[in-house]
Amino acid sequence: MIKAGFVRDERVQAERITRMLRIFAAEGIPAHIYTFINPEAPHSPVRQRELGIGAFSLVKVVREQYADSYSPYRWEPKEAFHAVARYNA
Repeated sequence: MIKAGFVRDERVQAERITRMLRIFAAEGIPAHIYTFINPEAPHSPVRQRELGIGAFSLVKVVREQYADSYSPYRWEPKEAFHAVARYNA
């Protein structure tokens, strides 16, 4: 369960990722994004079950049946996905 008070803020995640990529590039340090998807942290419309709130992935996982870890899922881009795409363009 996600404690009250935690807020999903995709904008902040996108800004931090691209900021770090710029810093590393300025220092000549190769960098990459280490998590594209995290199936173990699915998105849920129920706030207390929104495990994706803490996922560093660039996409969110939407399961057909949230409580079934073997349920088929699809992924949807988060703001960070688009921010990294713009950065690499």
